[in-house]
Amino acid sequence: NNAYSDGADNPNNWFSWGAWESYDERHRMHDFVREVIRFRKTHAYAFAPDRYDNTAPFAWKTDQNTDMQPADWGTRHVAIHYYDATRGPQLFILINLENASVPFTLPGDGAWQRLLDTQWYFDETYANDDQALRGYFADHPDADLKRSANITLVTPEILTEPSYTATPRSIVILQAQP
Repeated sequence: NNAYSDGADNPNNWFSWGAWESYDERHRMHDFVREVIRFRKTHAYAFAPDRYDNTAPFAWKTDQNTDMQPADWGTRHVAIHYYDATRGPQLFILINLENASVPFTLPGDGAWQRLLDTQWYFDETYANDDQALRGYFADHPDADLKRSANITLVTPEILTEPSYTATPRSIVILQAQP
């Protein structure tokens, strides 16, 4: 475990400069992280509010879009609703750490845009060793394999349904449509 010891001087501990550039997955991860940083900077009003007391502009919600009660905290899925539209667009963040999909009821009557969804569909490229495309890249064969499909800030998909299903072990960020 010590990369500085003589016994650890082997290929497992050597850094291969430039090797990451040959892997589409690593390009997508780089692109994803870069876009999440950009998202965080442009939505600082939600992620660094002026206050965190009972008057803070966000609320913890259940999958039914009701305020969390003490008994609700035993689940492994929750939503956060940033609702102060005077500072920026409303955000609805769905966190599903369950082993099954969870449908979340969306707030309000308006449409929402999906900015980020970490589910496998948007990231997995190949089904197996036969190099057959699957998921988003199979449905969009012209998509750049080096660009993340998990985050779309420029032209996000508009959702018109009153709910959104978060797949197992995923995080979704929705923004109220202006």
